[in-house]
Amino acid sequence: MKKWIFLVLLGFLGTNYSVAQVIDPNITSNRPSCPNPSVTNLQVQAENLTDGYVKITVKATVKNVGGKAYSSNQGQQALYLYKNGVYVAMKDFEDLAVGASFMMTYSYTVKRTVSVQTLNFKAQINYDPDISMDGNTGNDDCKLADNSKEKSVTI
Repeated sequence: MKKWIFLVLLGFLGTNYSVAQVIDPNITSNRPSCPNPSVTNLQVQAENLTDGYVKITVKATVKNVGGKAYSSNQGQQALYLYKNGVYVAMKDFEDLAVGASFMMTYSYTVKRTVSVQTLNFKAQINYDPDISMDGNTGNDDCKLADNSKEKSVTI
């Protein structure tokens, strides 16, 4: 991993001071205050019912963990849920104040067809491809790396 080191030499009353600042190139923004919608939690529960049926409940939470409110228009972003790589649910969202969150819940019942079955779930925030070019810095997510979580359950 490359790190860039910038040295600034300051002179103050005949005394030299040197200050080193390390900037990680993996950080997508160096703004101290920016919007950051993040998938902060993904829970999957399997409840055994009668006659071999299992109720699956998936809960995904999105929270603005950034230091600036997320402000956008309808249809520019949504939380998607995938089961075994296939889209199964979506929740559109718009504005999120700093620290605000919402939860999406998806439930269904399935008949167990084999003795052991693993289900893989992924919650992911998806944006319109041109959202960063719309002139609204209030909807520019400054850390895309925390926009998804995955969890599996065996039934």
